[in-house]
Amino acid sequence: MEKVYMARDLMDAYFVHNIIENQGIKAEVIGDNLLSARGELPFSEAYPTVWVSEVDRNKALEIVEHFESRKTNDENTIEDDQPNWQCPACENSIESQFTACWNCQTQKPT
Repeated sequence: MEKVYMARDLMDAYFVHNIIENQGIKAEVIGDNLLSARGELPFSEAYPTVWVSEVDRNKALEIVEHFESRKTNDENTIEDDQPNWQCPACENSIESQFTACWNCQTQKPT
């Protein structure tokens, strides 16, 4: 097994794990029970990591690299390839992943 990703928390680890597995690569999260030991163990030992077989290492690293390249500066959201849209009714700017305006519930124009 080869380590391909060190996560900041369990949600991050399982998110990357699922991205890799959705590409047909068997992945495993290791260390998911060590988060409570932070401060007692070395940094590199207390965070969950994602591992794959040696055969799948290069493909998994490509997937992780693509994932990391799409992170925003605050690392809490993923950048969207689509531009924001403007609500035709109230003219609010709406992020592209939403299909209705948060303010007036007008549907996104097609």
